Amino acid sequence: MNRHSNVFVEPVRYLVSCLPESHPERRNFTVQVQYWDGWWSVRWRSRLLGSTGTWSWPFSPADSPEPSTAAPDDELAQKRRSQWLADHRFDHDTALALAEKVAAELRTKDGLSVTDVLVQAARRGPQPRL
Repeated sequence: MNRHSNVFVEPVRYLVSCLPESHPERRNFTVQVQYWDGWWSVRWRSRLLGSTGTWSWPFSPADSPEPSTAAPDDELAQKRRSQWLADHRFDHDTALALAEKVAAELRTKDGLSVTDVLVQAARRGPQPRL
């Protein structure tokens, strides 16, 4: 309930992970679902999930115009911007479903899966909290 009629509070980010919050590797296996301008994106580290299930880096002005930096009067840039946004933005339920799916499939740069990390933790047993 709002205490002030002119104050709005909106949830704009979810963290999705197969590891508990206390696990030391959680940050490597956490996907973010973020709200922006009516749509949701799925982000892991600095990459964004596309509708084909592949991760992509945001555009760099050095190699192609980023959607936010494209000149408004450049028709081709606007078309590319629209295509890129359509491929990397989802409705709320789709974004959460995709995030849950990919959270279970993430791998570190060393090739470790979330299952590998959980098995390693089980073998080590409970660790004292510092």
